[in-house]
Amino acid sequence: MIHFGTSGALLLPATIFLVWCEPARSAPPDTPNSPPTEGNLSPWSPTEHVTGTGLSSETCCTAKCGCRDGLCCTASCCGATCAATPQAECCSGKCTTCASNTDKTSCLAAHCVWTSAGTCAPPPPSPPNPGPAPPGPKPPPPPPPPMPCTFAPSPPATKERVASWWYSPESTSANNSEILTLLKLQGGSKAVSVIIMGCGDVVAANGTFIRGVSLGCDALIPELHAMGIGSERVVGGTLAGLQAAFANPTPSITAMVALAKELSLYGYSSDYEMQATKPVAQAFACYLASLRAALKPVGTRLTMFNDNFDGLIDDYPDLQHGVDRLLDGDTYWYWNKREHNHNASFEANMTGWLNSYHGIITADIDRSKVGIAMLAATDGGLWNCVNSSMAARMAQLKADNVSEVSIFRIFADEPACNDGTGFQCPGPTTNKSGGTWPGHLNSDGQPECACSTKWFAFMREWLAGN
Repeated sequence: MIHFGTSGALLLPATIFLVWCEPARSAPPDTPNSPPTEGNLSPWSPTEHVTGTGLSSETCCTAKCGCRDGLCCTASCCGATCAATPQAECCSGKCTTCASNTDKTSCLAAHCVWTSAGTCAPPPPSPPNPGPAPPGPKPPPPPPPPMPCTFAPSPPATKERVASWWYSPESTSANNSEILTLLKLQGGSKAVSVIIMGCGDVVAANGTFIRGVSLGCDALIPELHAMGIGSERVVGGTLAGLQAAFANPTPSITAMVALAKELSLYGYSSDYEMQATKPVAQAFACYLASLRAALKPVGTRLTMFNDNFDGLIDDYPDLQHGVDRLLDGDTYWYWNKREHNHNASFEANMTGWLNSYHGIITADIDRSKVGIAMLAATDGGLWNCVNSSMAARMAQLKADNVSEVSIFRIFADEPACNDGTGFQCPGPTTNKSGGTWPGHLNSDGQPECACSTKWFAFMREWLAGN
């Protein structure tokens, strides 16, 4: 009971404190503060007390003894003469060796081996731990899901070369004088087959097609036709909108065919850089195949931008059946997945570009379906805009009978970015047509600029069949 005095102070009765020692416990073998051991004695904790001996483990430490199972091993048992004695024997006070046991019973009790010669011998050493078994062969990947549609046979491969260029007209202005002047200066249809233009066209959330509002596109398309250059409109949107179109494709396909007839479009190009599962990518290929079949009678082609890391558009083997051309964007850069080493040699950079290039130049892809996209800016590094690298890449395309080169993208104003032989980026871009990222530093840490006009000479040669 607790009492309080008149002053309010707490009064405690006389108390007797009892102190006892817990039985000793074996310390785990990885105790961090254990001193080094001799022979095969285990480490111990310096805070344990040993029952019945009056010795603390600290004293045992001084004597180089080990504590185990409530016993304190004597100093003599820690000596070199018993270094090979099992710890259990040492802590039992049996500072003996196997050879000292002259009968089978005591030999086996000491965990030794009684030999056929009638002697007691130490047990054989334990075999080394072989470690985990090496992994077996990986199981084969599961087969892909079956295609939800049947594709019509592809037409025979064409040897006609195409030079396509990406461009985004001003949506609020019908004045295209700068780009038209540039195209006429560079030879018009001798350097450009088709302009792939962003006009704001989308597949809406409900799966219907909505024509973009763009004064620039509306004015530019007939102006290009007058020069013998085709117009191809980019179609985008969301994955949810696409899936709605998959479920009910007729409204969107009917609307796109009607617009293609109205404007005499060269083509449509889909741009859906997003993640999706294999079944969704296959459904996309089926939807595109239906759209392509509907566009064919009006003379309008269907292309799509692809890369190898966006799940909706990286299924090249299936998607090729739904379009007239795959425009591979992995060749924008010259190191895998946009990871660059821009200070490497020309040969190393070319090897990096070829690694991306050969992702689509394979036996699984119909060569007539292959288009190679080039980035006409130094965002991927200065090597992209060096004449020697351009020439080497074009030679590779010609050797592999690729049908289309697609330049992203054309710029009407590139001050001081074209030097003829080498290349020096002068500083932050001032392109009125919208440099990829004006004032942006590229992956080399240098100001980025565009070099689309350097590609015109290569495209004239390409379309001439040289």
